[in-house]
Amino acid sequence: MDYAICINNLLADRLKASYGSIIVNRHVYGGKAEDLSFRTVPDSPVIGITTNVYPDSEGLNRLLAGVQRVLRPARVLYKPHPRNTDSEIQDIQCEIFDRTAGIEEFAQRIDLCISGNTTAILKVLLEGTPCLYLFGLDAYSYDRYGYVGEQAVIGGESLEQFTLKDINTFYSKSGSLEQVQAYMERNMIIDGDKDETPRFIDDMQTRLGSR
Repeated sequence: MDYAICINNLLADRLKASYGSIIVNRHVYGGKAEDLSFRTVPDSPVIGITTNVYPDSEGLNRLLAGVQRVLRPARVLYKPHPRNTDSEIQDIQCEIFDRTAGIEEFAQRIDLCISGNTTAILKVLLEGTPCLYLFGLDAYSYDRYGYVGEQAVIGGESLEQFTLKDINTFYSKSGSLEQVQAYMERNMIIDGDKDETPRFIDDMQTRLGSR
């Protein structure tokens, strides 16, 4: 791994001051952010759901029931955090995607990602897959990372607030793409020296807490 996501600008400044090899990546992931475009979510989409390491099983199952009722998907996949155990996700009532697979692979298999407070949202967006942020899928407060507040991601407290048309409009309207790119440029940090990366990640996780 030669990258890490930082969602705290003050921490970013401290890390840049501490490690000379760390720079703000203005062309995130080798130009992916610059060239970013989003797929249109079709009717009867393949829905992907992903969470951080602290999923709320009851919240997830409520969401799954709502997804079937509101979005009428062709398929629903849940990708657990890689550190989740079988016992932590055994009550989640849908098809489970390989937790050890890369988030990029997951993003390419779905039409829409529904997620809570996790930095995986940014990696999914970089694959051109639209995301919907919903509160209540994990233990954290509403919009912990500012995705919705900074208009990088469409989202709210309830699935029933949104239609597929709303989601497609958000990601296709004038200025929306620039909002996503701007959020990534402000909040993503890359380590240019792979040898420094483990120390960088360890320091970031210590300061922010494990995700």
